[in-house]
Amino acid sequence: MAVPEQKADSALHPYLSSRAAWALAVGTSVGWGSLVVTGNTYLAQAGPAGSILGLLIGCVLMLVISRSFH
Repeated sequence: MAVPEQKADSALHPYLSSRAAWALAVGTSVGWGSLVVTGNTYLAQAGPAGSILGLLIGCVLMLVISRSFH
């Protein structure tokens, strides 16, 4: 099997700015926190309504953060 030749400009180039990398870090923290807090706190203390509210708040925050990638 022949290996295709690589182009001369095949170096890796960064595609995330420092702002986008920061947004990714915050977004993953919010996403993970919404799952953990929902399972441990909201469901035990507030029941299903609190769990749904926590997931909706987390969803809105993740949508705002993901806007930076667009």
